[in-house]
Amino acid sequence: MHALMSTPRRSAMPPTAPPRARASVGLARRLSGQMDRPLWPGRWASALLALSCALTGAITISPAQAAQLAVGASLNTVPTTLVDSLGTLSLSPSQFLVPVLAQSADDLAEWQFDLRFDADVATPVDVGGLYFSTYQADFGIGAISQITGSGFLLDGRLDDVSGYFDPSVSGDGVIAYVLFQYLAGHDGQDPGVQVDDPAPQALPEPSTLGLVCAAALLGTWQARRRVRPRPLSHIAHESCQP
Repeated sequence: MHALMSTPRRSAMPPTAPPRARASVGLARRLSGQMDRPLWPGRWASALLALSCALTGAITISPAQAAQLAVGASLNTVPTTLVDSLGTLSLSPSQFLVPVLAQSADDLAEWQFDLRFDADVATPVDVGGLYFSTYQADFGIGAISQITGSGFLLDGRLDDVSGYFDPSVSGDGVIAYVLFQYLAGHDGQDPGVQVDDPAPQALPEPSTLGLVCAAALLGTWQARRRVRPRPLSHIAHESCQP
């Protein structure tokens, strides 16, 4: 009798990868997982950093200073408290000056204001001054206002006139003068000039250390997207375990 020889069936399962290949695949998967894993800094380190920045801000950043602003009576002559650096200001009969007053100022350093007026009666005018229609003022104690912005002339508005005092001032005084001119046929009429925002806030100057703390906090927040892979030897050792 002939012996019947059976042909072994091929298994439908894929061949098993050798141990070294399995370790390589596991290593790649673990590295991929480490790349996607967010990194969160220690809770104590973050808390201490936030606390130090809060204390730094409380100590080194001065609070906002406020002053009530208003316009004074129009002037037909140049007052002694107006500072004309170029010495060229001379008023014509159709021109007048509007003083902007700071009342009850408390350690006022930086300031800003907007003026509203009747554009059918008068308008700010530039006659060759250093700051166009805006002029510096002596606050009354020898503190001269420094102009950083002469404003933007719009329809019935002069926006964003700004400046500062160094050192800061307190009390009542003039912070700036604005030169106006009547339109033809409207001399002597009420131009309706008034301060649009009567209580501006001075901008506090952040300290360098405060800025450093802010940058550090931002870096802490962004750190969760950084990659900190575990040692390759440690991952490979775990991957080769049965």
